[in-house]
Amino acid sequence: MQRETFLYKKVTEYLSDLIIAHHGDENYKLPTEAEVCEKVGVSRITARKAYAILENHNLIIRSKRGGTKINNDIPHKTVLSILSSQSYTPKPSSEKNKKVAVILPIIRGSHHVTNILAAIIDNHSNETIIIDSSDMSIQKEQELIDKYMSMPVDGIILYPVDNEIYNPTILHLSTVKFPLILVDRLLPGLSLPYVSADHENMVRLATNHLLEAGHKYILYFNANIKTNSSLSIRKESFINTLYNAHNYRPYFYSFEGDADSTSLSFCEDFREFLDANTKISAIIAADYSSNLHLSKMLNTLGEPYKSRFEVIYLDFSPMHFETIGSDRHPTYIMQDSYRIGVEAIKLMQNALNGTDISNSKIIVPANIVIGNTNV
Repeated sequence: MQRETFLYKKVTEYLSDLIIAHHGDENYKLPTEAEVCEKVGVSRITARKAYAILENHNLIIRSKRGGTKINNDIPHKTVLSILSSQSYTPKPSSEKNKKVAVILPIIRGSHHVTNILAAIIDNHSNETIIIDSSDMSIQKEQELIDKYMSMPVDGIILYPVDNEIYNPTILHLSTVKFPLILVDRLLPGLSLPYVSADHENMVRLATNHLLEAGHKYILYFNANIKTNSSLSIRKESFINTLYNAHNYRPYFYSFEGDADSTSLSFCEDFREFLDANTKISAIIAADYSSNLHLSKMLNTLGEPYKSRFEVIYLDFSPMHFETIGSDRHPTYIMQDSYRIGVEAIKLMQNALNGTDISNSKIIVPANIVIGNTNV
């Protein structure tokens, strides 16, 4: 009997986490009894009993054709109160056994992400760090959040995949007092703590440097069609900085860089663009991917294009010099990736110790390094 009580409570806790995470989502359906049996490892009778308990509390609505949905007519605070009063939400782990999931868009292949992760690992204390990758997929990101909420973990550090849209699960978690910290992303409309590089000032520094150098016609070069929050902030900062200097001539060149890592297929179109806009004398490359494409394309086009422009690379560092195919050191702006990770794990530790971090917004400065201005 004691084992049966433990098992159906385990199922109820699992479902409760899903209810909390997805409350307000009219399209969300809870897993079927069969899916829960497979996920949690219980019998059909145990799963059915857990569903019956939640249905008796009017927290879910079940139908044969429509599946099981969350009763969104009940206010979120009331849902939390009911689940808490019945002890259906898992109690936090002991201080020595706090579990923190770190969900990154990629784990290898990005110096920036690797440094953030290294800082989190180097600076955690008693927390167990669980590392996972969304592989740049919003769907997988949502699955991972659901997975770790059901384990449960005590907090999540998330580097979101926010190309054009962001994960609806994040929206739901923003209404729950659960330690969720965003890294290097600022998602508009969500009240969530975050640690981010100063994307706005990065571009302001770059643009002002070029203006002070006498450039009037500046190109913002972006090898990304999908635009995440960081790139949106950077583009807006470029426009605003020019306008504040009474320069109303912003130039933009964007393309889907992921379609061709060699950059060769983009060169002819880029040449035509430059030939049609001969006054452009300086370029800001929007991010690391844009840096690689720009340097390859200018090298392929050769003279006079190669030495025509003063270029500033964003998200660059000395270790990347060899990637641009030149022994000259360009002007670049480097994010302090390691410090972003340090601030993220510190913020999580504060949350796990009971500090209210809901209004925490940490912006990590970036610096401009003046080098040889030609590519």
